[in-house]
Amino acid sequence: SLTGSDYTMTVGDPEPTLTDFNATATDNHGTTIPVTMDMSQVDLTNAGTYNVVLSTADGQSKTVTLTV
Repeated sequence: SLTGSDYTMTVGDPEPTLTDFNATATDNHGTTIPVTMDMSQVDLTNAGTYNVVLSTADGQSKTVTLTV
């Protein structure tokens, strides 16, 4: 399973991390696996709402929202 939650920040704050999105994942055996995030569509210098895709090597993905 892959879990994550939306996150809100202010322009000028440090770039969000996986911890900020509460991103965690397990495989089908219940073992914790690494999560990566794609913030290529995010502009941290402009206020707005952006989609951030969380994903795992085994093909799981989840889209969460970053509000700047």
